[in-house]
Amino acid sequence: MRTETPTSETPTANGVEISALQTRVQELVAENAELRGEIRVARRAADLTAELVVQQFEETEAVLSRLQVVNAQNTAVLEAASEISIIATDLDGTITLLNRGAEELLGIHLRKDAGDLSIIDIHLPDELHARSSWSHETPGMHHRGIDVYEEYVAGGRSRGELWTFVRTDGTRVPVSLSITALRGAEGQVTGYLSAAVDLTPHQQAEQAVRRAVTLMQEAIAYSPVFVWETDAEGRLTFVLGGQKVLGYATDEILGRRFGELRREDTTCRAHQESVEAAVANREAFEHLLSCVRSKDGDHLWISMSAHPIVEPGGTFRGYRGVNVDVTELTLARQALEEMALHDQLTGLSNRRKLYDRFRVEVARLKRLSSPLSLLLVDVDRFKSINDQHGHLVGDDCLRLLADLFVGVLRESDLVARFGGEEFIVLLPETGLAEAHLVAEKLRETVQDAFLSVRGISTPLRATVCVGVAEMQPDRVMSLDDLIERADRAAYQAKAAGRNRVVVYEDSRD
Repeated sequence: MRTETPTSETPTANGVEISALQTRVQELVAENAELRGEIRVARRAADLTAELVVQQFEETEAVLSRLQVVNAQNTAVLEAASEISIIATDLDGTITLLNRGAEELLGIHLRKDAGDLSIIDIHLPDELHARSSWSHETPGMHHRGIDVYEEYVAGGRSRGELWTFVRTDGTRVPVSLSITALRGAEGQVTGYLSAAVDLTPHQQAEQAVRRAVTLMQEAIAYSPVFVWETDAEGRLTFVLGGQKVLGYATDEILGRRFGELRREDTTCRAHQESVEAAVANREAFEHLLSCVRSKDGDHLWISMSAHPIVEPGGTFRGYRGVNVDVTELTLARQALEEMALHDQLTGLSNRRKLYDRFRVEVARLKRLSSPLSLLLVDVDRFKSINDQHGHLVGDDCLRLLADLFVGVLRESDLVARFGGEEFIVLLPETGLAEAHLVAEKLRETVQDAFLSVRGISTPLRATVCVGVAEMQPDRVMSLDDLIERADRAAYQAKAAGRNRVVVYEDSRD
């Protein structure tokens, strides 16, 4: 590289020109440095802006994602609430959203039905008018039905009330309707949300319950039945239908116990003990027979069925039951039993009752180790009475003799007509000697009696033969064997001349 040396022809810069040039260079260097700084700042700003944009985008994506989740959850809730009609509207009442429950209840499909659907279309105009505060204002003034929604929201009446919805086919549906406001970001009302529950099943159930109650009340009113409840101490706390059965007004019987109405006799006591045992053990019972006394003093037979009232925690609260007046049925059954167990002619026990009673007395004999005696009483020459005066007179004679036997014997003894003119007498806890005395008393009573029979002016006279047999606890036998022994003794009495008592002699090895 060649270097030129200035000659005398080249102008030489003065000191001022050199200085100006150097200053300009310095300015350019400074401007370049400033420009580079600005470029760095711009680049940094661009980097920051990009970071902010990315962050904002990410946050927006997160918000959108959360909104999608919330929207999905809300949609799921709306769809899951198929038993509830949920409808959203704008301020004019136009339906903007309804769930499946609303579609099924009203027969409306928002996406398929053409035109705008208004919440007012599913209401009865008269019902809207009646529920509005402006229903009594100046006639002729125009009001929108949606104004009722506005009034409900403004008045804070969000609780369910009874309304009527109208389906697309015109069917009316009773509903429990709640109305609330939809609000924007700044709290302003943007529309209304209504939630309704179809009350048709509830009303049908209520009608069924009312019908069942009515039927029960009518059934109780026209039948000999009353229902009741008691507290844990057995005091009556509820009675329905008791007056017609017991004669007591409800206020006269509440607070009393059934025991206060009980009849006091041996027959009733056995039945009452069964009821008392079940109640003492807090057990349910069905058709237990009991006896009560009505307000008029009548003796009533009652069939009782009840179960204990127990709370979920196990606390016993009392009994709930049904009582049925079975007096007529019980008396009829007793009459049939009397016919089945008693001789129709004399009213004495028959063979069936004799055998039943014998089993009871054998058990007593074993338990108490006491003897049992039996008498066989045979009327002497009874055939001649029938032949001479006829069977009707003979029947009257047997009835009179039966009355004589009952008058002589103890209440614990049993006398039965065994057949024809033969009678059997069971003497519980009676030895042979005492039985012999009883037999003699019977014989003497018949011998001394004048039997005044209808159709015969002169009273009849009769005598009997009595055979006596005994059974000891250490030698129990059947009733037939015991009767056979007494029959042998009675046969000996007849063979010896009648009108006498013979004791069977037991010849043991």
